[in-house]
Amino acid sequence: NNTTVRLRRFVGTMASAVPIFGFRKHKNRTVVLLDIKLALPLIILALLLIVYFGSWILARKQGNSHAGHSISDSFALHNLSPILWTVEDVEAWARRIGFEDFALAVQKHLVDGKMLFMLTEDIITSKLDIPGEKAGRVLREIDLIRETRLDKLPEHLIHPPRLSSEQIFRNYGNSTFSLSASSKNKKIYRFYRIWESMMEKPTLTMEVNPKVASWNAFVQDIIKALAIVKSAEVHDKLIIRTREGSIVKSFSGLPSKAFILVDNEIFFYPSDIPGEKFVVPLPPSSRTVEVKRLSSTPRLFVVENFLSAEECEEIIKTATPLLAPSTVLKQGDQSNGEEKVKDEVRTSETAWLMDKKVPIVAKIRQRVEELIRIPMSYAEDMQVLKYTFKQHYHVHYDFFDPKMYPGDKRWSSGHNRLVTVFFYLTSVEKGGETIFPFGNTSAEEHHKIQSWGPCENAVESSIKVKPVRGSAVIFYLMKPHGHTHGELDHTSLHGGCDPIVGEKWAANYWIRNGPVQ
Repeated sequence: NNTTVRLRRFVGTMASAVPIFGFRKHKNRTVVLLDIKLALPLIILALLLIVYFGSWILARKQGNSHAGHSISDSFALHNLSPILWTVEDVEAWARRIGFEDFALAVQKHLVDGKMLFMLTEDIITSKLDIPGEKAGRVLREIDLIRETRLDKLPEHLIHPPRLSSEQIFRNYGNSTFSLSASSKNKKIYRFYRIWESMMEKPTLTMEVNPKVASWNAFVQDIIKALAIVKSAEVHDKLIIRTREGSIVKSFSGLPSKAFILVDNEIFFYPSDIPGEKFVVPLPPSSRTVEVKRLSSTPRLFVVENFLSAEECEEIIKTATPLLAPSTVLKQGDQSNGEEKVKDEVRTSETAWLMDKKVPIVAKIRQRVEELIRIPMSYAEDMQVLKYTFKQHYHVHYDFFDPKMYPGDKRWSSGHNRLVTVFFYLTSVEKGGETIFPFGNTSAEEHHKIQSWGPCENAVESSIKVKPVRGSAVIFYLMKPHGHTHGELDHTSLHGGCDPIVGEKWAANYWIRNGPVQ
């Protein structure tokens, strides 16, 4: 037909011009022939042209046609390492150069009015939903700013704050900071304030490769990150502790979850897991003890085998000649915080072991410091107590309520007793328990608890710790959140019950929230 005739004429013309085509008849059909040996160079040339022009078109679309600049480069003034900008800085800069749509894109991703990110191709295109061609414009505008408009920018935009020598991003959804550009060999570390539960969301999550990161730089990054998430301003020091209270000084000792203590904050044993036990080493030997959680209201723990039988006997022997009737501090407007009086609420005998050079005293002081993770410069002298038949200390608080002692400026300033470490020197066959009325009592029943009176008046749900020679009890008198300025925990109410069968000997240290004044 006519189409076949035209095709044969066209192929014939091409075959005569470029001898790579031909045709022949095969079963009443016209077959086009191609000489592949002659055509191959032409095919390769055509593919190269397609790749070349395709790359050129793609580069123009992505904004890469701008001389001397690559989209994949990080935004860095004068070739500095990547810089962090706050959203306010970026918006001010974007509006200054008339790039309003960029500022509006930034606003979509605000959380509490704050955000941190580094200006890279990935951030501009994916995080801020800006197309590739606009991302190219943004980066070209940045170059223009660097070259011609630095004199018109505020100082904090020319030299924005940097968190460290490493790259830091903030995932503004969960306060996560990543400390390396590569995800290879990263580990995730979660950090909590001392009053937070490790079963819940952490204050801070850090992603870092511990094999290459500097520990000191890592700690500095944590300090700055705390300020970013408005958790704390670190003025003096930052200490990282494990859940058991050990200080962490390197990546090798850092667990996946840890506590961060800022400035003068003090470690509290966590009480969010019922029945949890902490294994604590005690000097000078490698002996360890278990600290078992009994209650969270108050934070109450028991330690078995804290003292040996010989140590208990030595303390009793040292204290016996110093025993005198127990007293309480006089309360009221006329009290100066020092006057001691006898009272029927406390009928035991007391001895004070004030000489810290006495071997048994020095040994137990060191052991208590290791147990409680607080310097013993915060501790009062060791108090030794003797209870005989029907002697007691009715329910009371160990802290000094500023309302009860208005004449003593120490307590009104926030200085006070923080924790009691109470250890039993004898076992009691019957009676003599230490009672905690709030221990197992639900919040709905707290109004039934009396803050005075004998053990017999306590509610049935009270926790009673039976005296066992050598064991110790730890209970906190302040709340973790607020202990640095003296926020008292009124669930620490407790009392010493009457021994019915047997004598009760005990001793304790009261440890304050700062050096003893």
